[in-house]
Amino acid sequence: MIDSHDISGEVGLIIDLENLIPTGYQLAQGEQSYYVIDPTLLEGVFVKLMDIDQKESHSKTSRKTMTRSQNDGKTNSQFNGTGKKAIKNKVHFLTKQEQEVARGTVKGQAGWKVHIQAPTGYKFTFHYWNFVIISANNYDQKVYVVPDQHDGPKTPRSINMGINFTNIVDFEGYFTTYSDQQIPVVNDQGNSRYLLANNYDFKVNKTGFLQGERYFQIAENAWIKADQMYQYKSINQRLKLADRPNIHLCNCRGKITSREALEPNTKLYTDRMKMIDNIPYYRITESAWLDGRNVFGIEELQ
Repeated sequence: MIDSHDISGEVGLIIDLENLIPTGYQLAQGEQSYYVIDPTLLEGVFVKLMDIDQKESHSKTSRKTMTRSQNDGKTNSQFNGTGKKAIKNKVHFLTKQEQEVARGTVKGQAGWKVHIQAPTGYKFTFHYWNFVIISANNYDQKVYVVPDQHDGPKTPRSINMGINFTNIVDFEGYFTTYSDQQIPVVNDQGNSRYLLANNYDFKVNKTGFLQGERYFQIAENAWIKADQMYQYKSINQRLKLADRPNIHLCNCRGKITSREALEPNTKLYTDRMKMIDNIPYYRITESAWLDGRNVFGIEELQ
């Protein structure tokens, strides 16, 4: 065992594991960077780590065990073992008339209870239905909402009603919505359909223009404006930082977000690459990216 930590919180609370990793280690390839407190996993949850300066074949592990507190009814956890790959479920927010007003994604292990937020302008049909249970069989989950009577539903403004897209051509690529806003989806005539949650992954089928602005088609009769998402390429690489100080992590727009500088020559795993102003950026965690100009070497992983 490398290290251990006690964690407590309400069931469904999401814990960022990145802040608990011992110095000199990082999450092994494929390990999730978060944990959702779950009282049913009393036998423990395992998290696999690897030495930053070693290949994964020499990785080390720690285990997280859990016990229920009899005093406060909360869940405690402790690191000690190997992790399981996260499952991604889509969440569809529907009205009683089965009209979709928003959608998003949740990640976790099968059986985990994950709390969610209602779309802007809506509330859950019942206030205690503010969660979903991660499923390994049903990847599309439905959650029912009603308009918030205080201010009414804030649906996205309709865009250019009755005007069709032009210059439509086939285009294939993988995209993610930006993490700082909900994204409106419009139909073939530019009318609002529903909202997408932030950090929503999807594959694009076509691209076209609506009154001079570029859009991408994510499904039949569903389009998103190009400046509300970014394209990425899936990779499996290990990066070595340059031998210089003041290297900081950025967000998906290329803006520096971390105050603490990374150690020179550090090795980091990356699973995605995107371009910003012709400069490659590499995803290090769910929300942290590295400017490619700070990379000294790249190792391809199998």
